[in-house]
Amino acid sequence: MIDEAAETNPTVPFYVQAAKASWMAPLVGIVVFNVVGRSAESLDVSFVIACLAGVTYVVGLVFAVWAVVGAFRKGPLRILIPASIGLLINGLILFAFIGTFDVARQLAEARRSERDHDSSLTGEESWGGLKTHVVGTPVAVAEMAVVLLHGYGAPGTDLVALGEVIDAPPKTAFLFPEGPVSLEQGGRAWYHPSGEHLEETRTQIRQLIAEISRSSPDCDIVLGGFSQGAILASNMLTEAENSRLKGVVLYSPAFDLSHPPADSQPLPKVLIAHGRSDRVLPFSESEKLRAELQTRGCEITWVPFEAGHTISTSAIAATGEFLGKLTQPSEFLSKDAVVPADE
Repeated sequence: MIDEAAETNPTVPFYVQAAKASWMAPLVGIVVFNVVGRSAESLDVSFVIACLAGVTYVVGLVFAVWAVVGAFRKGPLRILIPASIGLLINGLILFAFIGTFDVARQLAEARRSERDHDSSLTGEESWGGLKTHVVGTPVAVAEMAVVLLHGYGAPGTDLVALGEVIDAPPKTAFLFPEGPVSLEQGGRAWYHPSGEHLEETRTQIRQLIAEISRSSPDCDIVLGGFSQGAILASNMLTEAENSRLKGVVLYSPAFDLSHPPADSQPLPKVLIAHGRSDRVLPFSESEKLRAELQTRGCEITWVPFEAGHTISTSAIAATGEFLGKLTQPSEFLSKDAVVPADE
């Protein structure tokens, strides 16, 4: 007895289906790579998705070859046309994809060489277990060491240029450590907004300051930072009594004293600089921090300026004066000294 269903729907050879799949594979790969891969926030996730897209192109190429071979061996020859086109499409895309990865590899090597070159110029060292860029006088012979901490999400070298533009006293070493937290979106941080890693980072900064003291026992130490780095520096005020911390420089901080100093605790002199138009950390945050530290007997150099979340030229100039006067206590600014804002 003849199976009428089989007559109506003859079995389609698998290599014929492979010819169709060879057309679908590049479409799937392109969608995965462009829609999903490009929208991923993590570079690592984007790379994995790109690899998966590349796998689909390889699969499409295999299907196309299978269809071409099957058409030659068993027919029908009309399958050769879509199979050959699928072979061409997948081959070209895969070739371009491999070429893109090669270009990416060359760019990565170029950036690595550039970072190595920058590191050799700034004198990359390890302090407190943190990769640190050192500018100016070597720490071992420095009479002043200024440690500046970058902001949240910034590269570790973000503030290094300040070591060249701040008019610091002679024999000053500038140290720019890199935050220990690597962020998925790129850049580094000292701790997560939730507070995770804050205590571990405070310990590392404490160790960094202690290592400077051991390396140069007579060195005056100043700690500072920008944005999250300034918040962290403000929470190191409690370490001043035991670490010979002579001054603290806070660029655009927030009032976030999770480790406030005791009322009777001697505090180092502090410079606070903040832009009135700051929309990231409002100017009012520094006003509150200033008031709080003054109630605890802290000498403040106050530097308001007309700009946003940045370090202004007036803040840089005031920093040079602040550092210079740290070595001359009798001539220091009054307890509520105010540096004129930028015009």
